[in-house]
Amino acid sequence: MHTLFLASNWKHTIRMDVLCVQQGSKSFIDFFLDLMSKNNLLAGTDSSLNNELLHDTLKANMDWKLAHELNRENTNSVMLFCDWLDEVKQIDEC
Repeated sequence: MHTLFLASNWKHTIRMDVLCVQQGSKSFIDFFLDLMSKNNLLAGTDSSLNNELLHDTLKANMDWKLAHELNRENTNSVMLFCDWLDEVKQIDEC
């Protein structure tokens, strides 16, 4: 199926999209869902990002105001990815 409908470098192209996605004016949840939907296309391949890489990508590409607020709230010290996501969602909603 992949060979019929997708370019030969589809995994690389989607991975680059995942790594470069920016939050912009979207809510953090919309930004997160956009990133996850793209990463889910890579599930089962060596191009898929694990939780650690997803965490780093989200932090690197989120809105600078949200990143500053997370830093001020000391949220970056939260170790588990799921816990960190919960904290970010709460701060973004405020």
